[in-house]
Formats: sequence, structure tokens, C-alpha cells
Amino acid sequence: MILADQEQARFARQHQMEKSEAIERRLDATDQKLSSVTDRFNEAAPIISDIKRWKERFIGAQMLIAGVFVAIGGGLPCCGNGWP
Repeated sequence: MILADQEQARFARQHQMEKSEAIERRLDATDQKLSSVTDRFNEAAPIISDIKRWKERFIGAQMLIAGVFVAIGGGLPCCGNGWP
């Protein structure tokens, strides 16, 4: 009976070790993927910041142009025939 229990415990330990090794392999693969993604992000970070900066400039230019058109549109009735 004791031998059977020892055999069962040995089998359980072996199974746990196999699971542990599989988890370690998956963790190593995940670390490698994370490292790869981090490297790619670090390469792309300056480009992303440049795109954001140009987007902000574009929005500012749109607002400036809209303001000019509003001012022109507001001034047109004063210059037309409708002025008393």
C-alpha cells in the first residue's frame, strides 16, 4: 500500500513538473513577444509624436481658416447694397 502511494505521488510530481515546464516555456515565449512589441513601439514612438504634432497643426490651421471665413462672411453685409 505504501509503495502504491509512493508511485502515485511520484506520478503526481512528474505531472506537476511537466506542467511547470510548459508554463515556463509559455512565459519565455510571452517575454520574447513582449520584448519584440516594446522594441517596435520604441521605434514607432517618434513617428507617432510627429503625426500627433502635425494633426494639431492641421486642426489649428482649419480653425484659423474658419475664423477668416467667418470674419469675411460677417463683413460682407456691411459692404453690400444692404447697408443703410
